[in-house]
Amino acid sequence: MLRSRRIDDGRPLILPVPPGLGAFDALAVYAAVCGNPECLCDRMDLDVRPGARVGESTFEFDGVLGGGEASSSGEDVSLDAEALGAPVAQWLAARLAEEGNREWLRERWTRLRAQAGDPRYGTPTLPEDLTWLIPLHDVFPGEFDLTCAARGAMYLAEDSYCLRPGCTCDDVTVEFIELSSPGSPKPLGPARASIRRLDKFRTGDPQLRDLWAALLQQHGSGKLRERFARMRVWIRFDGPCAMRMPTRFSSGSIQKLVKYAPENPNDPAVPYMPAAPGSSVTATPRPKPMPGRGA
Repeated sequence: MLRSRRIDDGRPLILPVPPGLGAFDALAVYAAVCGNPECLCDRMDLDVRPGARVGESTFEFDGVLGGGEASSSGEDVSLDAEALGAPVAQWLAARLAEEGNREWLRERWTRLRAQAGDPRYGTPTLPEDLTWLIPLHDVFPGEFDLTCAARGAMYLAEDSYCLRPGCTCDDVTVEFIELSSPGSPKPLGPARASIRRLDKFRTGDPQLRDLWAALLQQHGSGKLRERFARMRVWIRFDGPCAMRMPTRFSSGSIQKLVKYAPENPNDPAVPYMPAAPGSSVTATPRPKPMPGRGA
């Protein structure tokens, strides 16, 4: 079964600028929202940071050039023309008015408000054709997606976890979906590994090996272990099979999985991959059960 959804990996919106517009090669737009889950405002703050090119597809951003705000729909944007400079403000306003960038603003608002606990956002939407593997996004749609840059393209890493009653596996299953190509992206994988030994994943495909290595290098093992722990808690206490799940994973053992898995420090070098038209919306198949342990 195919589905379409927006992809948001939490990165800033990166806009390469034309020559002569300013003493920078790109602008990065960061969004922030009120952290009060009961707040009814519909405005988000924007920070605009200048960047210098440090590679063919990489920019390094430092400092804040100016700011502004936008509505939750992305249609009403106001920028600080005095701080940004009138030419930059006019160019940036025109770029943010483009439909793809308005969609980025709308999706970023939705994800951030869901993470703030706003009950209007982030409600799980479990599929009717629910199998024993479920993507984290279906349960926590407000969480940022995992993406990785590899082989000159950007890939979505759709991580899924076992729902099967009685299964005691500790696996994460990942499908990689290229986001930089036009048309319907073709999934690669799945690849599967124990959350305790993420370096020992099970696949013989050299392309999958490269993608898995890029995923761990760019996010660290801590990110997947954190997501596994959150899913395991949900499966045990709130999932459709909650009353029948085994007790192998206690709250204490879940915390031990993530205790020694610190997040990687924020890397100021943000990769930029030119997106093909329409690639911001992806159609992904639901993961199929894999043969072997737990199947």
